[in-house]
Amino acid sequence: MKSTLQILLLFCASTSLLFSQESKTVKMDGFMMTLSSDWTSNEQNGRTLYILSSEYNSGNFMVTLDMELINTSQNVNEFAEQHKSYLKNHREFGNLEIKKQKEFRLIGTKAISYYSTATTAGIPIEIISVTVRHKNSSIAVLKFIAHWFNDASKENDFGTFNKTIQPILNSINVE
Repeated sequence: MKSTLQILLLFCASTSLLFSQESKTVKMDGFMMTLSSDWTSNEQNGRTLYILSSEYNSGNFMVTLDMELINTSQNVNEFAEQHKSYLKNHREFGNLEIKKQKEFRLIGTKAISYYSTATTAGIPIEIISVTVRHKNSSIAVLKFIAHWFNDASKENDFGTFNKTIQPILNSINVE
């Protein structure tokens, strides 16, 4: 089984999937997966939520990408703390543990990311969330959730993930 890092990189490396309605086959390091995407958008109370669900053909895991834009005057630090509290208190995530927190630059702007593990309906999950200022009046929160239906022999490498994912995140432009 591939590590979370490799799965999320495969997921994100298919940036041509963003905002498209197609299925694609992606090959990376000799590992091939079929991705199907379906972006949906929902706007409510100054918050716009974009959700991309992608289910892989291996049957061992599923990865979801949520991207939410929130109109707020809070700075990134304040909002990241609020998001951290949301993660810890979310009823869907049982026994959530934030393992790593990292601050980095994204699109020339300060970003804060969290790496967490939890369970949902007894299934192990891993969550990587990134909070960054998007234009003047909003904050973008990107959340990658990997559901492991078979979590044997997986690895974690959050530092490498952050280093590799930054150019991909830089290419995401939501108007």
